[in-house]
This record gives sequence, structure tokens and C-alpha cells, in this order.
Amino acid sequence: MTENYTFSFWEKESFLYTQDFIIIGAGIVGLQASIALRQLHPDARIMILERGALPSGASTRNAGFACFGSISEILDDLQKSPESLVADTVKMRFEGLSLLRKSVPDSVMDYENSGGFEIFRNEDDLKKFVDAIPELNAKMETWIGLKNVYGLDESIAKQSGLTDVQGTIVNQYEGLLNPGKMMHYLLEKCDALKIHIMFGSNVLHIEEQNNSCDIQLEGGKINAKKVLIATNGFAQRLLPELEVQPARNQVLLTNPVKNLRLQGGFHLDAGYFYFRAVQDRVLIGGGRHLAREEEATDAFGQTEFIQNTLMQLLRTHVLKGQDFEIEHSWSGILGIGSQKKPIIQMTSPSIGVAVRMGGMGVAIGTLVGIQAAEMISLC
Repeated sequence: MTENYTFSFWEKESFLYTQDFIIIGAGIVGLQASIALRQLHPDARIMILERGALPSGASTRNAGFACFGSISEILDDLQKSPESLVADTVKMRFEGLSLLRKSVPDSVMDYENSGGFEIFRNEDDLKKFVDAIPELNAKMETWIGLKNVYGLDESIAKQSGLTDVQGTIVNQYEGLLNPGKMMHYLLEKCDALKIHIMFGSNVLHIEEQNNSCDIQLEGGKINAKKVLIATNGFAQRLLPELEVQPARNQVLLTNPVKNLRLQGGFHLDAGYFYFRAVQDRVLIGGGRHLAREEEATDAFGQTEFIQNTLMQLLRTHVLKGQDFEIEHSWSGILGIGSQKKPIIQMTSPSIGVAVRMGGMGVAIGTLVGIQAAEMISLC
């Protein structure tokens, strides 16, 4: 928009009238919060403001892993955080995935009960984590009621054509999905529930007054009785004091690969790298832990270092000896912090936040959206 752009009288009268609830951000958290608000308030005026032409953070830009924790990630978390906090985080992820699958049919989002596979390139590392399986399985059974979550898989790497891999540990309860189809379904659901979504609406700031909020957009203001900020990695643009930092994740997609054998979703290096098959292509992403300072940004884009690192993984482990080219690349913006537990709180009587998904938005986004809707309804 130009600097002189202002909304017309007709636009203000027909689109920008006072709302009961405005949600900022049309990602999985914002959409699920809006749907939950509609169930709680059948006659309320509910609007979503989204700055992009499509949901523009990570909800449609991730790899489509329906996961709640690889073995190395969970053990690393247990070394850094109290067990109660790790348990709560795992419970939220698992419950969130269950709620997502109730909200969006498996057939709609191409959900696959494929399992989640963590590969190890070092034999000593593999032995360390294999030895930890019984103890961690016992914890998982206590936390989420599932038996034998983790186990050693001696065949999947070879079956999938992976090379220079010492072994694989599987989380049998994880899966894969199509995040684009998932989000498309939720957008249609919001439309059917008469939740108005305004794309291309960049929120500049929010001013709270008289038990409501004026939201300044490029072109004018809109008023709401309650506002929920669900912008995850972009949250500090509106609330700089929040303990949430942006983190860019880069992704590559190959061209179609002949005789591709890859099956399931794979992690390595505590989940910082990940790859999977998408039809007859390979999607691979991650690596931000190797350039934390550079990737601590909410600016989209790719860097030569990360791109080359992902290419090297493809050449040495995933598609060794095979011809391939990169067909497409993109990036997504995560919201992370010193803790992996999301922030769901009221920052003032009229403004709530639901952010810091920690790279697990697919897993916890539905639950966080529902909890945020319940929170803002009670205030």
C-alpha cells in the first residue's frame, strides 16, 4: 500500500465495523482459536487479520511432520529442563495432534501413520540412545499412556535407500501430513462459520482504551472488544517485551527422483535436520542450529551456507549416487524461546497472546488455539 492510502467510507462501513474478537494471524493457532471462539460465542463478530496473501509464518511452510519428539530431542530436553516441564510439553504436543485429527479428517490432509525415524551417523551415539530406550519408554507411558513409543528399526534406512547410517530409532506413533491441505480445510471451515478473514492486513500497532482496542492498519483503524495475537515468530513486532524470538528455517525440494525409495519422516541431530518424500520428490530442511545468529530473524530468504549444508546431506545420506536438482526452495519463520512451552496469556484486560510454538506448531497449534479462545472468553 502507498503512504497516502486510506480506507473509504464504504470500506469502513462494510468491513471495518467494531468486532467482538479480532485474531491477528491466520496460521493454525489463529484459525483454530477463531473456530473455538465461534463455538463459545455463536453470535459474536469474529475477524482474523493476516498480513500475507496466505498464512505467512510457518503453518503452510513447514515439512508436514506430525511429531511430538525424537528420542535425542527428548533426552536433550531432560538434561536442560525439569522433567515436569518436558512432560507437560510432550503432553501438549500429543494432545494437540489428537485434537487436530478430530478437527481435520485424516483423508483431507493426507495423514499417514508412517512413524517418525531418527537416523544416527555415529555408532557410539546410536548405542547411547538405544540404551536409553527402556527408561524413556517408561516415562512416555507415564506421560501420555502409550507403550513402547521408541524402538530400534534395523531395516527402514536400507529400505529407504539411505547411506552411511549406523541405525534408526523409530517413534511408532508419529506421522506425516499435507500442511497446505490442512490449512485450506481450516480456512474453509472459518468461512462456513462466518469468520471474516482480511488478508493483506498489516497491523502496525494496537492501542488499548476503554475496555476495547484500536488496531491500526495501513489505511485506517478497526476496533475490537478483545484481541488475540497469534503471530508466533512475528509477535515481537507488536509486543517487543515478549520472550519469543524469531527463527528462520530453510527448506529445499528436489525435482522428481527416479525410483525413489524414501518412506516416512526422518530426523537427525536432535530434529534440527529433517527430510521426507513428497510424491516422488525429496523435501529436506533445517540446519538453523549451525548459524543461530544469522537465522535469528523474521525475514524470509535463503543463505548459501544452509542451502549447501542441506545439499550435502542429500548427496551423502539421502540420494547418494543419484541425479537430482533442486526444483524449489523457501523458508518459514518459527517462534522460539528459552522454554519450549508456548506462551498463552493475557498481557492486558483486552489483549491476549498465543505464541512461541517452538517449531511444533502442527503438533500443538490446535490445542494452543483452543486454550487461547477459552482464556480470552473468560477475561
